[in-house]
Amino acid sequence: MIGLGLVLLQAVCAYLDGFLTQAQMRRRGIMNGYSFMEHGGMWADVFVITPLVAFIMGNYKLPFYTGPGIITMMFLMFGAIGLGMLFSRQALEHPEAHTHDGQTTAAGWVHGLYAVFGLSVCVLFYLFPVVPQISTRDLLIVSSILTLFFPLGMMKFSKQWKPDRNFWIFLSIEVVALWSVTLVRMKWT
Repeated sequence: MIGLGLVLLQAVCAYLDGFLTQAQMRRRGIMNGYSFMEHGGMWADVFVITPLVAFIMGNYKLPFYTGPGIITMMFLMFGAIGLGMLFSRQALEHPEAHTHDGQTTAAGWVHGLYAVFGLSVCVLFYLFPVVPQISTRDLLIVSSILTLFFPLGMMKFSKQWKPDRNFWIFLSIEVVALWSVTLVRMKWT
């Protein structure tokens, strides 16, 4: 429920900012950006990541309150801030609900919080001992679902969006990294 609540809060922030729908953006005179509703990552958060995080947390005890868990979350928090700064520069050309006018929006900050928590769950699941030990079946299921998430998370459901070279590069890196970690974790499990 927390994950869905954070996505809903992003939608409210985007609405108040005039970036929930393409119609809202047009009324603001923005013709070259992407609304919250067009963001594939938002749909992936609702239908893929939130249920996946619930599955992992419902079946495994993760080491959140250990030294490695806290360091992981801090590292991911700083990474999210850095990525937010990078995306705010990229969104100068194509403004979005999460970042426009060179700034991270309220929706963007909420998304960052959501991302840090979701990533923390995944990193702790893959890289640290959990209780009970991860089954190979669950590991393959989680990795397969994340593989489907990666392209959806970067897509924009808009006629003006086309997957470019960077899309394919990032997608390839994500998939190779995920399955490399999965294979290592399978040997460790």
